[in-house]
Amino acid sequence: MARTQKTLELGARHAQVVQSAIRHWLESEALSESQATLLADTIHVRAFDWDKFAKYTLRLAVVCLVIAVSSVVLQASFMRLLRRVVALPAAVRGGVTGLVGVGVHVLAYDRSQTRPEQKYANEGVHAVGALFFALAALQVVEQLNDWHAGKVQRDGTGTAQPKAEVEEDQAARERRKQEEKERRRLMGNAIWAVVFGLGVVYATVALLSKSNLIWTCAIMVFSSCVGGSGGYFGGGYWIDMESPFLFIGFGSFLVGIARAMQSYTLTEPLWSTTRTWGLLYSFVSLWILSIWGYDDYFEKVSDSRSPSSRRLRMFFWSVVFFIAAGFSTWHGLRFDDSTTKGFGLTFLGINLYTKYFEYFWGWSKPIFFAILAASFAAVGKYAENVWNMRVEELGLNQS
Repeated sequence: MARTQKTLELGARHAQVVQSAIRHWLESEALSESQATLLADTIHVRAFDWDKFAKYTLRLAVVCLVIAVSSVVLQASFMRLLRRVVALPAAVRGGVTGLVGVGVHVLAYDRSQTRPEQKYANEGVHAVGALFFALAALQVVEQLNDWHAGKVQRDGTGTAQPKAEVEEDQAARERRKQEEKERRRLMGNAIWAVVFGLGVVYATVALLSKSNLIWTCAIMVFSSCVGGSGGYFGGGYWIDMESPFLFIGFGSFLVGIARAMQSYTLTEPLWSTTRTWGLLYSFVSLWILSIWGYDDYFEKVSDSRSPSSRRLRMFFWSVVFFIAAGFSTWHGLRFDDSTTKGFGLTFLGINLYTKYFEYFWGWSKPIFFAILAASFAAVGKYAENVWNMRVEELGLNQS
């Protein structure tokens, strides 16, 4: 009984690679004519990638829904109407909204079990649940703001005091100022904890549902915690680091854990998204450092504020940026990694154009770009010679 021949459906680019390999094996007599024909017949070129089309359209639908809900919620008139219709404390409203979010996530999980083929629709339902959790967090923050406003009102200064009590009144004002500063710090820490908790919820849902969309939301929430930590915990600094340094560390951390995530079944579907965000945060932070310098920390250490010292530090960060982009490009070419190659080439170009506008705007543009062309041509010629040497050594087929 003849076995049914299964068809391999590929996109045009991948199908071209496989067909080229079959032709190479046929020409090198590794396959017979009949075997090559049999293999070629199993390839079906996908005319239109409906899978990616469904993914992008459903994610666009989620983005549009988020924008629509955010536009309504952030309107003061809607908040007043909401308070009239639902005369409940913000904490209660947050609890109810959170329970609705839990119900939506349970529904999405049930759909993933009964309709696994509708993976992007199920992911969209999870995104709606994530939106409800965000609204719940917003209600909790509003409750914290109400509590803080009430506390300030109860501790108000009241009427003016007699002149005989001026010194005592000044001491009381100073004490109230310190108390208000402490309350603001505690308020900021509480809001940070709420946002961090929202990120933990998103990360948990993403791991259980294997949703890259929800995982992206979790990373963005955690990044807001990283940015907010400097303002809340250190008056603009955190462990003596400003925001670009924080995000370089955060991006490097994401790239590092992405590598570890490949080794575990639970996290393997999410590692690529994690690395992409890590590279983005790291490169954008390095770009900012190469432009602005952010040398307050170095000035505290070296007590140097001269313009020449500042230019030297900016040049240092430009070199670091260039090395990082060059290494990313090398990694992409060495390991055939389109992500690192794309980031490296993109930010190499950004670095070159940034330095051009910064240092060489007064130059003749033809001369500047002619020098760039000559340097890239020299590098390209060297790479071509290396490739031709490998072709001769290994007897590769360049067709």
